[in-house]
Amino acid sequence: MFRGCQFLQLPYGYFSKIDQNQREKKYKINQTTHICETKLLKETKSTTEIGKQFDSILNLYKIQFIVINTDDCQFDRLILQTHIRFYCQSDSYLQLGLAEKIYGKCYKTLFDSDKNPRFLISEGLFTINLVKQEYILDGEGIEYCGKSEFIKNQGVFIQGVFQEPRRERKAAFQSLEEDFQPRKRSIIISDESNEIIRSKSFDYDNKMLKGIQQVNQIQIQYNQQLREQDFNILLRNSKEWLTSSLLNSVVEYFNWKSEIKVNQLPLKERLKIPRVLFIPSDVTTSFGEYEDKTTYMKKAKGLLQTQLLYYKELNYEMKQVYAKIGFPVNVNNAHWVFLLFDLRKEQILLYDSLSSTSIKKCRPSALTKAIGSFLNLNVGECKIVNYVKQRDSYSCGYFVSSFMEFEYKLQFKQNYKYCYDQNKMKTKIRKILKQA
Repeated sequence: MFRGCQFLQLPYGYFSKIDQNQREKKYKINQTTHICETKLLKETKSTTEIGKQFDSILNLYKIQFIVINTDDCQFDRLILQTHIRFYCQSDSYLQLGLAEKIYGKCYKTLFDSDKNPRFLISEGLFTINLVKQEYILDGEGIEYCGKSEFIKNQGVFIQGVFQEPRRERKAAFQSLEEDFQPRKRSIIISDESNEIIRSKSFDYDNKMLKGIQQVNQIQIQYNQQLREQDFNILLRNSKEWLTSSLLNSVVEYFNWKSEIKVNQLPLKERLKIPRVLFIPSDVTTSFGEYEDKTTYMKKAKGLLQTQLLYYKELNYEMKQVYAKIGFPVNVNNAHWVFLLFDLRKEQILLYDSLSSTSIKKCRPSALTKAIGSFLNLNVGECKIVNYVKQRDSYSCGYFVSSFMEFEYKLQFKQNYKYCYDQNKMKTKIRKILKQA
């Protein structure tokens, strides 16, 4: 018999809480160790030496990077890899055993089988593998919503997985019906400017979604909504002009293909490529009609900053990455032209399939000045290029597609000659959509 003893009834989950507390203590110890290691490394090596060490590693792996000299930027290096833009602070580089860590910001684009993009933007402490092109948040960090600056998660990440604060965790056995109820899948499809094309919740999986699209005769490819009418335009006997959805599919295809082809080249050849970037037509269309200079320029700047978000840390100095930037432009909903800004030559070319005398009303002068101002170019008169003149009222879109293909091929073959064949261009676009 035991006197003075009291039997305590412990609450359910008591020992699991002890285990949880031990895990949290262990995590805090690991974090403290990491901070100490970082401090020790920075005490033994100057930041300049660490930066040089990181540059030597980039050169060893033949990775293309840009030295950022902008005063107000917190990063000093930009790594360019396939569909990846990784900004980092070179003197924050750490090599702890087999693990490599660095502070940075990662812009990454993934593509599904239909070449629809998924935008991933994250910032903080990363565990990196430069060869495998892996950048995984592993420490304090931020995860953003799609292609935007809106924060999705902020706090501690372990191997890319966000650790929810303890106060936000649901209590055990709370709302069992809610926890086990099948959740609706939210499917959001947005264009490059992050404008939502389609957003709806379904109780179905992706196969059911594709079935619904087929019933409604809608396909989503290259981030564009394509209907049966769009595909009918591409038939050989059709005499309808290209819609913005079809033309923007061509834009996204050449951007996607350029990124892959450039990064397949050896580093020495890659550095010589005069890279070109194409911007979807909905960006310039969203500029709207010219009312007054201040309003128009402000709106144009905001739209271009949204479109080129991946280069915000470069202060949108696009010439550090690209030699040319091209815009298919729908003028007055009556004619397609292709506007090309040569950033290195500070030259503006207007590819147009109509004669210069008949397009005076269609010349995008205000638009040219707005884009040129954003790109820090001394905007002068456009040099009008007329390789071949159209002889009908509908083929301007095919000419614009062929101009983009011409500029795409010039990246890899400097002496490439322009050649236009409308039937071949139609076939090309059909193949582009079929490939997706």
